[in-house]
Amino acid sequence: MDKDKKKSNMALVALGSFFMLLPIAFMLVTGIIKSVQSGILRMDFLTPAEFFPVVFVGSFMLFIAGRRVGRFAVLLRTLTMIVVISLIASQGAAVFTGLASGAIEAEGWPIVLVIGLLITYMVATIVQGITGIIMLIKMRNE
Repeated sequence: MDKDKKKSNMALVALGSFFMLLPIAFMLVTGIIKSVQSGILRMDFLTPAEFFPVVFVGSFMLFIAGRRVGRFAVLLRTLTMIVVISLIASQGAAVFTGLASGAIEAEGWPIVLVIGLLITYMVATIVQGITGIIMLIKMRNE
């Protein structure tokens, strides 16, 4: 791989990883600040879902870089699908069960389903960001 192509791939991976981990870092930083100010644990766990456009751009960048470099392509494609499907499914479940409109109380299996899908989204986001960092390290060491 020529030097310019390697640099552009590394930039794509670095920026994609940054976009993937930015919403998680933002949630943690704002949560720590609010927790210190209020004296109790306060963290908005929906923040990463609200930043989905940023996560999607990062996920797409990592997927494209993985295909171009030939590393982690299947894993990145799978994680991209999990990120997109789990967020859409969590929103669909919230609407379908009535949680989104407030028609039912936030208890029982509906809230467990929605929160479980959101956790799946966040874990896949973190794993994809870390995979990007690992890919960047391996590219740098070549």
